[in-house]
Amino acid sequence: MSALWYNRKMIFTILGAGAWGRAFGQILADGGHQVKYWSISTDELKSLPGELYETNIKRAVEDADIIVAALPCAAVKSVMEKLNDVDLANKTFISLSKGICGEKMQFADEIIAEILDIKSEQVYFLHIT
Repeated sequence: MSALWYNRKMIFTILGAGAWGRAFGQILADGGHQVKYWSISTDELKSLPGELYETNIKRAVEDADIIVAALPCAAVKSVMEKLNDVDLANKTFISLSKGICGEKMQFADEIIAEILDIKSEQVYFLHIT
């Protein structure tokens, strides 16, 4: 990531509004960053104020500097396929997904780069051991 991370407030979209995504988003918001959530489950969004979430994934990511995938490993591929026709050339991704996914036995960051046909340098990951 560039020095922009330290020098200005960023716009983050969190894909996945479960406990993990919301905890990560709260840390970002506490740091002064703008955070918006998207989830495949509208139940996860109901307890959030309306200005904090977007139900359309393409609108959710359009203004984001950084897109955080806080998704179950099994959902990464299907969610990323929803973004296939979105211009992601200047977007950075952070994967919070845990585990090894799918038949190819890949980490989520590898699936994100492959499905979206973006450079692996655009995708960061948080692997907890």
